[in-house]
Amino acid sequence: MKVDIKQMLIAGVVLVSSFAALAAPAPLTNAELDEQAPVIVDARVVGVEVLGESEVPGEFHKVHLEASLEVIEVYKGDAVDGVRIQFDVELGNPGQAMCATEEPAHWEGEVSKLWLTPRADGTHRMVHWNAQEEAAESDPQPLTTEQMLGQSAEASDSHGGGCSMAATSGPAGFGLVVLSALFLVGFRSRQTNV
Repeated sequence: MKVDIKQMLIAGVVLVSSFAALAAPAPLTNAELDEQAPVIVDARVVGVEVLGESEVPGEFHKVHLEASLEVIEVYKGDAVDGVRIQFDVELGNPGQAMCATEEPAHWEGEVSKLWLTPRADGTHRMVHWNAQEEAAESDPQPLTTEQMLGQSAEASDSHGGGCSMAATSGPAGFGLVVLSALFLVGFRSRQTNV
């Protein structure tokens, strides 16, 4: 059986492109964000509190946090004095960076325009993954792993799971594995046909 390397490469590129397209929803335009968000504000993160932790040894270790934001300007919505946004940070293996889950991390010093929707518990969340425009003067200062683990008030598992789609272990990572396998098969068949 003769394998055409060019066709395998084309098939591999198409396959990886397909997985990459599934990795994240398309960004919304500012007009779409304006339409979907009941609250639009410029705000500065003035504090971050650790709410608790969730851990399944060998699988994940998440820290649940809440950012308190001072509203600088209200573009849409009721007069909002302050905003609270809850988010999770998943801690990786030692030496790995942490990644945010669902809601991106909001660290003290961050200044952003945010498109938000209220939650039943009085906090807010972004209406879409790109519902944030960070200002030039923004200077977010993430908590260290030690600071987060040293402040944990309680352990709970009520905040959802999974790492953000930007992590390497999603569909795009799987696509790279498949592409590598295609290259290996093509290389091996070429060696046997020579």
